[in-house]
Amino acid sequence: MDKSIALYLFVSFVACVTPGSGVLYTIASGFRGGMKCVLASPLGTCLGCSLMSALSATGLGALIANSPAAYSVLQMVSALVLV
Repeated sequence: MDKSIALYLFVSFVACVTPGSGVLYTIASGFRGGMKCVLASPLGTCLGCSLMSALSATGLGALIANSPAAYSVLQMVSALVLV
């Protein structure tokens, strides 16, 4: 097996088995506040992630639509990713 593939599989495995900050926040809120906080914490975390994703996509879309240079840079970065 190629070393880069093994490294990719290792990093993917670690990312899947370790909890993220949202999970740790939910667990800590459950210990502090009981069932009411356990239900509200993941909803707030998901709402925040969704909002940030939407704002990022909107801002990036507006930047690319108004700047030919930004579009060219994005094309170059995409080409480098495919290499």
